[in-house]
Amino acid sequence: MTTFGIENKREVEIAKRKMVYWLKNPRKGNRHIRLSIGPDGKVFVSCPCGVDEQKIKSFVIKSAKWIFEKTEFLKQRNASRMIKISRKDFLKEKSNAFKLAKSRADYFSMEHNFSYKEISIRNQKTRWGSCSSKGNLNFNYGIVFLPAKLLNYVILHEMCHLKEMNHSKKFWRLMEEIMPDYLERRKELTRTSLAIS
Repeated sequence: MTTFGIENKREVEIAKRKMVYWLKNPRKGNRHIRLSIGPDGKVFVSCPCGVDEQKIKSFVIKSAKWIFEKTEFLKQRNASRMIKISRKDFLKEKSNAFKLAKSRADYFSMEHNFSYKEISIRNQKTRWGSCSSKGNLNFNYGIVFLPAKLLNYVILHEMCHLKEMNHSKKFWRLMEEIMPDYLERRKELTRTSLAIS
């Protein structure tokens, strides 16, 4: 009988590809060998007491296709995008950011009856945009580095606050009405960050 620790790391090579997994401490209530994958792609194996480690290894090898597919999916889902810029970029890109923001804001205003007062471009570390109670729109100059679909999300998000100054159900319904795939874009944006040097 093999005694495992709480999380014992193991490796196995399958078709010249290394797989890492962790053996969980055996429990009396377990009747079968089971696989589970954490949100970070970490592979865990739990088993009944007294199971031979070679049997566990064989089980992992037989499940390799499923494991690789699942971990690859999680890797892509969790992939993040970091936009690296310097503070010097602010002066260089401020004008471009203003033109982009105004162009998209004017388009959404014309198509969906929004009305804003002014647009300002700022050098912010954490926020992509904001909307004041006076109807002014503020955007991070980093929007110039965003793909078009995320740029449009940022602009529309702040413009929807012109009608709903909160994140209520009405706000998200308005977003969905204009941009049906807003949730997908929102998730992608949360995985996009600015690294300012």
